[in-house]
Amino acid sequence: EQKAIIRGLEGWVRNRRDGTVEAVFVGPEQHVTEIIEACREGPRGAIVTAVDIEDSEDQMLTSLSVSGPFTVLPTA
Repeated sequence: EQKAIIRGLEGWVRNRRDGTVEAVFVGPEQHVTEIIEACREGPRGAIVTAVDIEDSEDQMLTSLSVSGPFTVLPTA
């Protein structure tokens, strides 16, 4: 969340019950690339085995209740 906000990105992130993390990042290509690279490392203590990337439509932002430019959503 903090790294996305620092880069001025819009979107959301949430943990999934199966242990994965799902995120949507919207912003300048360079900043999105940087945040994806940060995801490949993960936070301290995390074990990242894969990062899947998909292009998405803007409706991914509006289909969920997002409050603010970048937010953490409840576990799904």
